Amino acid sequence: MFVHHNAVALLAIGMFATSTWAQLPPATVSVRGVGVGADEATATKAALTKAVSAVIETLVEAPARKKHQATIDQKVLPKAAEMVKNFEVFKTEKVSGGKISVHVKADVDRKAVIDALIEASVLVKEEVAARELVAFCKDNLGKQVGNGECATLAQEAMKTIGAKPFYEYKESPEASDYVWGEAVFVLEFASGKRKRDPTDAKPKPGDVIQYRNATFRGSRITFTYPHHTSVIAEVKPNGDLMVYEQNMNGKKEVMLSTIRPNELVGGWIRVYRPALK
Repeated sequence: MFVHHNAVALLAIGMFATSTWAQLPPATVSVRGVGVGADEATATKAALTKAVSAVIETLVEAPARKKHQATIDQKVLPKAAEMVKNFEVFKTEKVSGGKISVHVKADVDRKAVIDALIEASVLVKEEVAARELVAFCKDNLGKQVGNGECATLAQEAMKTIGAKPFYEYKESPEASDYVWGEAVFVLEFASGKRKRDPTDAKPKPGDVIQYRNATFRGSRITFTYPHHTSVIAEVKPNGDLMVYEQNMNGKKEVMLSTIRPNELVGGWIRVYRPALK
């Protein structure tokens, strides 16, 4: 929560409990695939491989797919049938050359595909986790996550990637200053100066920000976060941070906002990178 015009407020963060409040990434993805083969069995296998390939396209960006295509073909796609939980053949027909074409609708185990891509070094586990964390927040935009408190959003998002929860860390530097993983940097305004420690540290999407009496002064507005938590969605070239947060202006729903670290004129923010178990 923020307070306009440097007003001072004491904010209490609610208790956390295991829940099914928020939207989780789907365990399976339903996709279609078409395969051609000398017989129906061969064509069905090819169709399932196509279905898994379609899921891979949603997980690996085009430049990376091009770079790792040989690895995907050799180490991931041969296991395609193992990644399909179930499937339905809804069309079979003969095509040229006496071959068979099979159309399937398959339920693909998304996590199994991700694990195979990580094992093949096509994806990096930590990068996937960060993307999943941001995706959770995006999927809940405009919704209330849990009790609507700011820290609940970060905690529920971290559950989806299996990150170490904040309550397993010692609060620092003071009580109620939550720690969300590996410290990336501290940005503090003290003695009339803004200081980042370490100076060359850079935030990434998926990092979590903890605020304490952080005051930002722009050209039109000054606002203060006495005690707040948000999740970084995007890092702009100029250093501005797009963040997902909730419990703002009395609205306990997820929203997308902009934080400008270069406008910090009081207090501090600490940026953490969630640690996977």
